[in-house]
Amino acid sequence: MQKIGLLGGFDLDNNIWYYNNLCLSLVRQAHGVCGPEIVFESLDYVQLNQLLERADWEGILSLYRCAARNLERSGAQLCVICSELAHLIFDDIQEAVAIPLIHIGTAVSERLQHEGHKSVALIGDTFTVESTLYRHALSHAGISTIVPSAEDQDTLETLVHPSVRDFSRAAIDELTFSHILTGLQNSSPDAIVLTTPELSIYEHICTPEVSIYSSDRLHVSYVSELACMGL
Repeated sequence: MQKIGLLGGFDLDNNIWYYNNLCLSLVRQAHGVCGPEIVFESLDYVQLNQLLERADWEGILSLYRCAARNLERSGAQLCVICSELAHLIFDDIQEAVAIPLIHIGTAVSERLQHEGHKSVALIGDTFTVESTLYRHALSHAGISTIVPSAEDQDTLETLVHPSVRDFSRAAIDELTFSHILTGLQNSSPDAIVLTTPELSIYEHICTPEVSIYSSDRLHVSYVSELACMGL
């Protein structure tokens, strides 16, 4: 099994999620033959978010390049970035090291292509939906993308980034998400990709006629398969 390097992101919870789920996925993939080797370079997410507020991408890139080199020196054979946002500078980070970084868009597009999907609805925050983070890889794989209307996207932002966590609103939020989902399904996608972890709680709402995926889970699964190819 290849040794995996994890580059931390802007959110502590997401870092923990990636580490835990990657460990579990590797154990399943290896069938008990060996245990996972993971080295984690956790960046100061407070500093990262301060740099982000100032739109200091050079500063952010400098931190990520340094962290990637540390992973390479530690013996990591491939690397994963635990942040969609940091994928904006994916190519620039890759230039700093010889080991391959595994792009989340590649993981998603290869799985969807393998399963024969031709069109996919992307559901996530505005950054994810409007950027080329997934679209380039999906287009290269011959998969078209469908996104929410501008009005629905504004509504999704309130679900993804609520100003106050009010769990009494859960039923209302489910109805809202269901309405958005219905609008997307009218365009007849044959798959749905939830690109934001906060939306995974609504997976049960999706109809069984349409395949639904979590981009983070596809990322972890893809990396696990690559790492275990070294067995």
